[in-house]
Amino acid sequence: MPDPIPPLSPSAVSVSDMARMVGLSRSRFHQLLQTGVFPKPAIDPESKRPFYDSEGQAVCLQVRQRNCGVNGKRVLFYARPFGAHLSAKPRTANVQSSSARKKRSEPKQTASKPSKLDLLVEGLKSLGLPNVTAAEASAAIHQVFPIDSQRPADEEVLLKVFRYLVRQNSGGNHGR
Repeated sequence: MPDPIPPLSPSAVSVSDMARMVGLSRSRFHQLLQTGVFPKPAIDPESKRPFYDSEGQAVCLQVRQRNCGVNGKRVLFYARPFGAHLSAKPRTANVQSSSARKKRSEPKQTASKPSKLDLLVEGLKSLGLPNVTAAEASAAIHQVFPIDSQRPADEEVLLKVFRYLVRQNSGGNHGR
């Protein structure tokens, strides 16, 4: 089966969307922008709004991937939550205010489908780690899978996280 074609990035995105694409908060992105880590956005002559074109987006994503700013200085980023790099999409025109979302939100169902993290914890418990918590599993995911890696299959996540936790909790690691 051939690899799916990656989605094309938009020709222009706002500074907030660019911050979301690189997995940073707007305030942190603006801090790094002011220190010269990220390139300055272009300015639309009509609206005077800043934006990143395709080339600017590529440079920002490369800065994030290489941990080296356009000013040549190293910068360390905190790890994004597992899977965040897959869902970092620019916002669309259908964005509503939080009050509008609250008004039309549906009541939560009591019997909802368990999350992937819950399923992972259940799998780890069935493999012989009865005391593992969701926080430990989440931390292990951040350690095992690099930010820019392809999304692994659920079985691979279970296996690698299990091995990581077993190594971390082995008798030889106490007191280190």
